[in-house]
Amino acid sequence: MRQKILDYYEKLMYCKEENIFSELVSIANMLGFDYVSYVVQSPLPTVKPKTYMYENYPESWVNHYHKCSYLEIDPVIRLGRATSQPFIWTDDLFQENKLTQKLWTEAKKHGLNYGISHPLWDTGSIFGLLSLSRAKGAMSKLEVQKLQVFFDCIGSILHRRISSQCLRANDLDRIRLLTPKEQEVLRWSADGKTVPELAIIMNISERTVSFHVTNILEKLKVTSKIQAAVMMASINQL
Repeated sequence: MRQKILDYYEKLMYCKEENIFSELVSIANMLGFDYVSYVVQSPLPTVKPKTYMYENYPESWVNHYHKCSYLEIDPVIRLGRATSQPFIWTDDLFQENKLTQKLWTEAKKHGLNYGISHPLWDTGSIFGLLSLSRAKGAMSKLEVQKLQVFFDCIGSILHRRISSQCLRANDLDRIRLLTPKEQEVLRWSADGKTVPELAIIMNISERTVSFHVTNILEKLKVTSKIQAAVMMASINQL
């Protein structure tokens, strides 16, 4: 079993970034699970954090889950954020209210009858939750113990790779908010050009350059042109 887990680790460590989740699904299938979900949440904003979800659930369930806004009340995610240990999905977990009970009933109708989740955190307070589930077969104590070893082995590398992918996607979303003029200002700023120099190069006033810089910092949620340039460079947009 340990050799298999080491093989899984190497697959997740060295596969191409775009293949990470498909490799994870393949590994989950070999472990006897039909479905995989990986949720990533950024630390900010604290009330409603930015959430990324990777899953291979039935499309009908995914659509229904989002339509009903179940993300906001999902007991699995709530418990995941409150503990550091893996936990099995049980009836008791979903007994908080009628809505969470309804979520559980509907999930089981879509084949998510038995599941286990493992929460992960990194030093930047980015939360991750790996969940494995299937339609048939309750988990034995021995299987749970083996899964604990699996989680301990692959958890950190999986979270690091998937969360970094999400952060780059988030940065790209912000970069796309910039107008063509703002992107041009940012590119020249990355080359070390000052506001007076930019005004000459772009044939605009210094006041207009400063206006663009202010908008850039606000849209990218950074405090300096250097931080903005680093963000843009990190996603190969320069």
